Amino acid sequence: MKQIRFTLMMIIACLSFACISCSSNEESLSATTEKQKLSVKEAEKYLKLTNYMEQINPLYNVTNEEVLTRGSWFRWFAVLKMDAMGYTWGRQHGLTWQLSLVCAAVASITAAILSSKASTFNNWNINPNWFIYTPTHEYEKMGYEHNRLVQQVVSKYPSIRTGNVSVSTILSNTESSLSNIGYSGNIPNLYKTELLAILNSNNLDTFEAKMERAVLNNQSDFLESYAQYISQITDKSMVHSYTQNIIAQIDNLSISDKDNLKAMVCICEHSRFLWTGLE
Repeated sequence: MKQIRFTLMMIIACLSFACISCSSNEESLSATTEKQKLSVKEAEKYLKLTNYMEQINPLYNVTNEEVLTRGSWFRWFAVLKMDAMGYTWGRQHGLTWQLSLVCAAVASITAAILSSKASTFNNWNINPNWFIYTPTHEYEKMGYEHNRLVQQVVSKYPSIRTGNVSVSTILSNTESSLSNIGYSGNIPNLYKTELLAILNSNNLDTFEAKMERAVLNNQSDFLESYAQYISQITDKSMVHSYTQNIIAQIDNLSISDKDNLKAMVCICEHSRFLWTGLE
């Protein structure tokens, strides 16, 4: 987490310097300078959000320090992180929330497969008791529908669990499963090619690195922290309580694009209880 905080602080410092270094000519300030000021303010909000999580972590017996082992905790964390970042990737590319759920589902399934390859292969599955709560907000619905989609994919195409399928097949199966939960659509070929290039990785570290480069912003740093923290909580009601505090703080800070950010958080929250066998 020190690295994440350092990264955010460096972003703020660099953006601030850029603002100061701009021409003093009033006409040249306009759009560029205003955008830079907004970027600094936004980075500061994400830093406050990360600090807030660290403040409430002791209430949930969560440690702020990074766990350096590659054991079960790491596998939980990696799957949740890729889940949320997959959705982020879709939204940043202008995809609908339904197609962004496809990106999230494929990313998490790929992460689960790669996690299993690093240990005992074929040891993960879907937890049939993943349900946490009935969504009452649109952003909560994203987490609920994400879990339904992944469950449909794995139950309809059980061969995916063997890992002996290509990422293009996983993506195709996920798109076709979208209709099973009441939605439809296909990712445009241009974006599909880009996504497959990220998914097609030999190991989890490579996959993470590719996704992080593709989703390099304040959101990715925050989601990494959030995924790490809820990975340490095993009780559903406690995870939901923790998440509700984060949602409220996102609203309090008036973060831009807050609805999408809250959707990403809820996808990560629901994914926390979707998987078994990642121990």
